[in-house]
Amino acid sequence: MRLWVAWQPIESLVEKNLPDDSFYYFVLARNLADGGQATVDGVSPTNGFHPLWLLVITPLFVGAAAGAALPIHLALSLAALFDVASVYLLVRLGQKLSGRSDVGLIAGLLYAINPSVILQATNGLETALGMLTLLLFLNQLERVVRQPSQRNGVGLGLLAGLMLLARTDAAFLFALALLALLLAAPNAARLRLVLTAGMVSIVVMLPWLLWSHAAVGSLLQESGVSIPYTIRTRLALEHGAGLAPQLRETLRQLASPAAWLRGDFSGLPLAPGLLLWALVLLGLRKRGLTQPQKLILLPLLLSSLTMILFHAGLRWYPRLWYFVPTSAAFALCAALAFQHPRIQARLGHLLLALTAVYFLASGVLLWRVGFYPWQREMLAANTQLQQLLSPNDTLASFNSGIYSYYLEQRVVNLDGVVNHNAFNAIQQRDLLAYMRSAGVDYLVDTDSAVRREFAPFLGADVDDLNEAAVLTEDVGYGLGAMRLYRIQP
Repeated sequence: MRLWVAWQPIESLVEKNLPDDSFYYFVLARNLADGGQATVDGVSPTNGFHPLWLLVITPLFVGAAAGAALPIHLALSLAALFDVASVYLLVRLGQKLSGRSDVGLIAGLLYAINPSVILQATNGLETALGMLTLLLFLNQLERVVRQPSQRNGVGLGLLAGLMLLARTDAAFLFALALLALLLAAPNAARLRLVLTAGMVSIVVMLPWLLWSHAAVGSLLQESGVSIPYTIRTRLALEHGAGLAPQLRETLRQLASPAAWLRGDFSGLPLAPGLLLWALVLLGLRKRGLTQPQKLILLPLLLSSLTMILFHAGLRWYPRLWYFVPTSAAFALCAALAFQHPRIQARLGHLLLALTAVYFLASGVLLWRVGFYPWQREMLAANTQLQQLLSPNDTLASFNSGIYSYYLEQRVVNLDGVVNHNAFNAIQQRDLLAYMRSAGVDYLVDTDSAVRREFAPFLGADVDDLNEAAVLTEDVGYGLGAMRLYRIQP
């Protein structure tokens, strides 16, 4: 199923599961392979990526031409294989936690056929590699629980470092796992093991942290802070900087109907996943967990909850792929719950079959609807832009991933996700001056981006922008028209 998705036409994938952000990785990989620089526009530095995935896919983009489809399909295929390896690791973990082969197989199956996993593992981002390193870490954590030696602690730290290089927010799982190890057996030997794992993980992360600080002067990835910064600043400008509007925004994000209906936070497709989670947690509560099971499942469950609170409640910018670890948590919990001693074999098989039908049916629905249907207009706009722009023109956009990959012209990212200079201009609220200094000739984006999301950061009245062309009268989905603006020198 994953390879089938990976080899669908790019024109289909950009509507279904390939976000604009994934094209930043493809452009970074192409530029890194050809010029040795981690930059999107060839000039501006950035640390707005997770380094492990970029390093893995860079060889696939050697000599790639603008808009080349084959390297993308190869990168998605590699992600598909990584996620199949994750299925295997989940099977092993389920078997070791339960002592039963059928529990491991059920856990692997529930992860393997979950459409939320399939579509996000093949999204062109670091998701599949992040899950592979996460499950390697959990398998090593189970080994540490059984044999808490310094050697196993070193292994835990090594895998934690790789997990953090794959996805930074895995730090929540790592911290909670170390805390669980300490609380389960608070003694000097366990403390040394935890400290060893922590120090080894820092050593593994250190080259990336030093490079990041040298490149942009920060240890934090700007891809994680730029958009939340604009959201917070815009909220303060509109409603004041008090606590009340911030709490309202937090509640609004946490209670987002779209997120809950789509199943983002639950790691399961669509709203019925919440009912399934309730049944599984009730089954686990009645069954009870052994200490080894608690030391694996509790950090995983609590970190999944923390991810919701952090990304939706604090950053106000939750994305679909942040919550795939919750899918692995569900697979393990459900496999244990389905094998409850009080559940007869036939009933357990029936529950599993119903879950499989629910997964497959919702997967068909999600594929037909797609997560990013408006991106077809962005892809189509490349043909228009190629006709409107001269070869030496420089284009800028707040959502610049697709344009950067397909156009032969230089494309400048403006939302600061992969452009340190643009993020500085956002903080100074003077993006128009930055565009002029960067030699930008044209700006392209939707009315939503230009006239609402980033209007306070332009440093000029939006109506003063010189409209050159309307590429699409109405993109739909509340985004308005897609316009091309001429930036006067």
